[in-house]
This record gives sequence, C-alpha cells and structure tokens, in this order.
Amino acid sequence: MPPVASKKTLKPEEIALITQWINEGATWNDHWSFVSPTKPELPKVNHVEWLRNGIDNFILKRLEDAGMEPNDEASKRAL
Repeated sequence: MPPVASKKTLKPEEIALITQWINEGATWNDHWSFVSPTKPELPKVNHVEWLRNGIDNFILKRLEDAGMEPNDEASKRAL
C-alpha cells in the first residue's frame, strides 16, 4: 500500500487484484532484507582432501554431481 504521506491511492483494479491474491492463499513472509542470514549446512562430498574452506564444499558437490573432478592445484608460477 502506498504510504499515507505520499497521498497516492490504489486503483480499483489494483485493489481487486490484491484481494484476489489474498483469497487464493497468498502467503506473507518477512522481506529477505530483514531476515538475519543463517549458515547453510555444508554439503557432504567424497574428496575431502580437496577442501580448503566452506565454499569449496559447494563447488566440489556440483562437480561431483556432474561426474567431474577438480583439477590439480596450479603452481604459483602458473597463477
């Protein structure tokens, strides 16, 4: 709904659309920006020796699901 201070109103068809949305079972959740972030559970992987940090679990899980393996670590010179 527009803030009262804006002095704007909704058109009847907009009100009807919102009413229909509510009648059809619309759910109301807190906006994502007001919800405290939570740490997701790290996916289980087979090649734990490749892991260096939590992000690696997600990357390796996707590789394993695709039937792929990570490359060997590049040398400092190559990097």
